[in-house]
Amino acid sequence: MPTTAILKKSADTQASLLYENTSSHPILKKSFLLKQGSVFSVKYNAFVADRENRMKHFNLLAIGILSLLLVGCSYNANEATSAVSSQMASDDIVTPSTAEHKLSLCVPSSEQGMYTVDSIANGYGNIFYIDFETMQQIPLCDTPNCTHSNDSCTAWLQIDESGFLPGILQLGNSILLVQNGESSNHPACIWIADANGENKKLLFSAQSGQSIGPAFYTDETNSSLYFVLSEVSESSGGITEKKTLSKLDVKTAEIVPLMDITDYGLYSACGDCFIVYQANEREQHFYYLYPGYDTAAILASTPFYSNETSKTGAFVSVDTLFEYDYQTASLKMRNLLTGEEKCFDCSPYAEQPDDEHRPDCRGPYGKYLLYETSYVSKEGYFLPHYRVLNLENGEFSEEMNLKDSQGNFLTLLTVVKDQFCVVYDYTSVNIAVADDNTMENVLIPKYALLSQDDYFHSRDNFHPISNDSF
Repeated sequence: MPTTAILKKSADTQASLLYENTSSHPILKKSFLLKQGSVFSVKYNAFVADRENRMKHFNLLAIGILSLLLVGCSYNANEATSAVSSQMASDDIVTPSTAEHKLSLCVPSSEQGMYTVDSIANGYGNIFYIDFETMQQIPLCDTPNCTHSNDSCTAWLQIDESGFLPGILQLGNSILLVQNGESSNHPACIWIADANGENKKLLFSAQSGQSIGPAFYTDETNSSLYFVLSEVSESSGGITEKKTLSKLDVKTAEIVPLMDITDYGLYSACGDCFIVYQANEREQHFYYLYPGYDTAAILASTPFYSNETSKTGAFVSVDTLFEYDYQTASLKMRNLLTGEEKCFDCSPYAEQPDDEHRPDCRGPYGKYLLYETSYVSKEGYFLPHYRVLNLENGEFSEEMNLKDSQGNFLTLLTVVKDQFCVVYDYTSVNIAVADDNTMENVLIPKYALLSQDDYFHSRDNFHPISNDSF
């Protein structure tokens, strides 16, 4: 059966992957380990991945492979049919707008800099900040001669008994530290702190059996945080999961349940609406969900887009729907707010070695989209080809072959004006990983900026970001 591969690279997915790849956490990866792209099937959306309880801090992630799929799905939406739950409030006129509100995904980066989290010693980790102007990565601490090894330091993070480090996100002039799932003696929780790490406090603590996220959104005021609160329960009938779209007031810490979305997966946001989906192996359906703000939340009763995955692949990113026709090898993009459409002919580059493989896309990164096809190596392995599609003029780049020091295809963490931030190398560090001071070698990522022109032409003109901590 052909791989139905394109529907993963929503803005959510990129942020989730960026979150994963700015933390020293391995990701649970199954059979799609080598698929460095967006999957044209919501079933394998990274935001269906249940990341919590699967991230041991000492098995470092090879960050260069930023767009590896996150699988290990646990949400009921993966097995959903096209039927919409009759228990949900619905309104066919739910459409996105930016007139009053605008939802955005919380991510670790901005054009000024990026937060990362690394495990550098037994029992704790550190928050680092990459300043794109000074080209330095420094601990989030301004205390002279600090060792960053205890809770008196603003860069210090506790690793719990399960080996978890919290992820880090930006929220206006604050940062969020998020533990998505509970451990044996620590609940899922959210801390908030100033951008420099000071004044950290617990903002939200989930109950036993609950997990949060992994996607977190805010609105134009940065005063509210939206996420899915999941609760697993076990009975004689088996294990069930309830998912509630929830709103957390950042100032008062009050949490308000907005809507039960157990039969859906939270996919992305567009204007003032969320996008939720239902999918199976044959088809997928996207719906708008208006979170209500000062009124009740409303879910559209009919999808704004549906497709058969054997014929087309689709994903939504940055208010835009991308649809790929497998038969004609054409890619259509439609702005969901304005209705503007563009179409691109991908047929000159769409040839595949067999019927089991299909073209794939990921991004966009600014005005660019990565286009992936497969080929068979001399050793008989299926390996990817990459080109870049310019979404403004429709031109494709030459075939790309830029890799990091570990041989992974060089992928992008974030756009910095006319450059990309990438992981190009790793520092080998021996650290104590147990109370008896057992030493283990770990790889700490090294970051660099690379001009977009150099990236597209596979030139390794890296501009390293310095870090004297390792």
